[in-house]
Amino acid sequence: MQFTLRSVSFFSIFIFSLLHVPTHAIKKSYIVYLGEHSHDSEVPSADLDQVTNSHYQFLSSFLQNSNERPEDVIFYSYTRNINGFAAILDEEQAAEIAKHPKVVSVLPNLGRKLHTTHSWELMGLERYGNAPSQSLWKKANFGEDIIIANLDTGVFPESKSFDDEGMGPVPSKWKGICQNGNKEDEIHCNSLSDKGLPRQKFYPLISAADTKAGNVSSEDALLCKAGTLDPKLVKGKILVCRRGGNARVEKGQQAALAGAVAMILVNDELSGNEVVADPHILPASHISYADGLDLFSYLKSTKTRDNTDLPMITAAKDEATPFSYGGGHVRPNRAVDPGLVYDLIPTDYIKFLCGLGYNQTQIDLFTKGSFCPKSFKITDLNYPSITVPSLSGTVTVSRTLKNVGSPGTYHGSVKSPPGISVELQPKSLKFEKIGEEKSFKLLLKAKGSDVAKEYVFGHLLWSDGTHNVRSPIVVKSS
Repeated sequence: MQFTLRSVSFFSIFIFSLLHVPTHAIKKSYIVYLGEHSHDSEVPSADLDQVTNSHYQFLSSFLQNSNERPEDVIFYSYTRNINGFAAILDEEQAAEIAKHPKVVSVLPNLGRKLHTTHSWELMGLERYGNAPSQSLWKKANFGEDIIIANLDTGVFPESKSFDDEGMGPVPSKWKGICQNGNKEDEIHCNSLSDKGLPRQKFYPLISAADTKAGNVSSEDALLCKAGTLDPKLVKGKILVCRRGGNARVEKGQQAALAGAVAMILVNDELSGNEVVADPHILPASHISYADGLDLFSYLKSTKTRDNTDLPMITAAKDEATPFSYGGGHVRPNRAVDPGLVYDLIPTDYIKFLCGLGYNQTQIDLFTKGSFCPKSFKITDLNYPSITVPSLSGTVTVSRTLKNVGSPGTYHGSVKSPPGISVELQPKSLKFEKIGEEKSFKLLLKAKGSDVAKEYVFGHLLWSDGTHNVRSPIVVKSS
């Protein structure tokens, strides 16, 4: 088949014209972040509308060569916590907007899914892909032979959830035997007389980050740098310092100067397993990074610090408070053996409603046959947290603890909120059996008239050396 010169020319022009057909840029969803607002989140709706209008005005300058309206391009305005908007833009528009001096960033608006790949390690159930011996997973045999049913309006006994096929017989209960000794010291069975045991003195263990002086950062205090430690908080304790920032021997010197009886030096991640013998001036031990993680985990009975043993922070980069984390991060391994609990029964909640001012008619809507006591303070609800929202004069708060562990004596210690005096009565509680209950009181009083009229935070800790029962203390002076 032959083509004439004229037909070839026409074909070339046709192909060339195809190359100049206008193409529309691909539109995507972007988030334009403009930084913080000048106002807080509690603002009138009219002011929020002004923020939205400012977003329209800002974007209009980038749409001058387009038939698009800002109101059609922007599909969401962030008017409260952050200043910005989400819009449908092409890559060229997004790049131009990103050059503007008022713009912090322009990011593709991508869908994110929650990953649980680190959840087990975060909760202490797993370490480096394996369940350690103290893990609840290991103790519970990873949930083997446990049937879980969802209880809603009722369940069907015929449900497959109750099928025990393939589970084998129910294990027999082994009670064991008592092997008697020689009775020479009147000690029977597999036990040990304490007559031959040396009397040891136990010293409190504390992270250097919890002993910072003045306006020193927790990061510097944890490194035990000169002038970062408060002797009042260090004296008589074993201090845990982190490696890095200054010489290892200097850390021991600073610990001794602050009154520490001993020091544990923990490697940072960079130092790993390297352990060096140093001539410290006080009893000291140097441990690896991995062992340090375990030690810091022990120090935090409830987790109000992050994985670097520094105070938790909020999304706004402020130091977190009990309003942010409550009593602390859940720790399943410790939750199964808490030692003590603050027990509550339905009657306690009825008393709480009475304290809020509910009358008998209103109480009868919840329950029949319950009556309000002559007097009840809402601050006395037997809750694990202790809150006094309007402190005036001296306020007494009562709580009752129930022993759910082995017998023992718990000693109480208080970290008072700034500007607040807190007295604990009594300072120790002895429990002799499971289910036994003991009560205590906290007397709170402002130290002076210049106490800030905002919430301040502290905590109460009961410890028997094994269990640590921590309660946040939240106070606002009237």
